[in-house]
Amino acid sequence: MKIEGIYTAIVTPFQDSGSGIEEKIFRNLIERQVEAKVAGIVVAGSTGEGQTLSREEWKEAIKIALTYRNQIQIIGACGSSGTEYTRDRYRELSDLGVHAALISTPSYNKPPQRGIIKHYEKIAASASLPIIVYNIPGRTAVNIAPSTMLELWKLSQVEALKESSGNLEQSLQFIREAPQGKIVLSGDDPLHLAMFAHGARGVVSVVSNVLPQALVSLWNYWSSGQTQKAMQLQNELNGFYPQLFIESNPIPVKWCVGEIIGKKLPLRLPLVELDPAYHAKVKAGLDHLLKLGLS
Repeated sequence: MKIEGIYTAIVTPFQDSGSGIEEKIFRNLIERQVEAKVAGIVVAGSTGEGQTLSREEWKEAIKIALTYRNQIQIIGACGSSGTEYTRDRYRELSDLGVHAALISTPSYNKPPQRGIIKHYEKIAASASLPIIVYNIPGRTAVNIAPSTMLELWKLSQVEALKESSGNLEQSLQFIREAPQGKIVLSGDDPLHLAMFAHGARGVVSVVSNVLPQALVSLWNYWSSGQTQKAMQLQNELNGFYPQLFIESNPIPVKWCVGEIIGKKLPLRLPLVELDPAYHAKVKAGLDHLLKLGLS
């Protein structure tokens, strides 16, 4: 499996009743990503409200996505605060046939660095499925130190790191120190181009739910040496990022996707609908990019 390019952390469309996945809309959203030629999608991650999914819903979302596995890579998210629970989900993802698992550091527990190492070691020992380590201290309350990542790279299953610390200095250190054949992916949309410039080989994006073709173009411009076009496109996108993160992800992105497809996408508590006070501002930013043909 080659991990490279644009991966969309796809939202999960719930039924209007609040329980269950709206399969038809989910398929439409996935097919929109396929049409844009993204490298893959991450299912049931934080953008997909994975922490709120029941085991049955999580498995259903993965199975729906897997019907597209011959067109795009399917990455299943299975991070949790418990090592054994995460290990069991990881093994299940392996059995289901996803291309890789995205596994965040344990949330809430705040383990020391040696605990993070043991967490991933125990998980990796249970299957051979490729692992993308997910560093997002803003949600998990624990950061992976560069020295810890050097230990995690030694696990054969660990093939990539999604770096979402927001700390560019640390992110660049991860890239510099990654062993040959190991991949660092940008996990913060505003930092994509900066990360590309220093060796990141792709992104896991929230924004590509809304503008998949724009993110694919950004990667294609950069990887083909069209740096000026890449910079111009990143500058256009940068004007929209504050609106897309004006409230906790995925509140604004679900609202924007709903505007594009003409169908409101419910959120699940404790997340709530986008504050009406922000509607006009977010809509103006979205409309501006759509008028530019950035969809």
